[in-house]
Amino acid sequence: MRVQCGEREFFRVIKSAFELEVELGTWPHRALFVVASGAMPGWTATYHGEAFGSWMIESPGPTSRRVVYDGKESRLSIDERAKPPIWEGPLKKSDDVPDTVFEYLMPPTG
Repeated sequence: MRVQCGEREFFRVIKSAFELEVELGTWPHRALFVVASGAMPGWTATYHGEAFGSWMIESPGPTSRRVVYDGKESRLSIDERAKPPIWEGPLKKSDDVPDTVFEYLMPPTG
């Protein structure tokens, strides 16, 4: 099923989905993985439960946009391959995820 929506609607949908997952009892790092991998079906999603729940979601192509969670350090980062992180910080509770992360997950325009 395909649904057309504007940028702000998509942003609100993925942010609300994340908040709902957390309200339902999903740990924030796992909730973000579930929502981000669902929002970006063309990206490669890898979850390492045996490595403290670390995960990565990566876009195809040479730019390789990524969202990476280091479970051992409880740190989240968003970046493009071979460039400094666009944002990075702790992820221990749902309030730790800034809007920047959800904006990064929006499909490119144009």
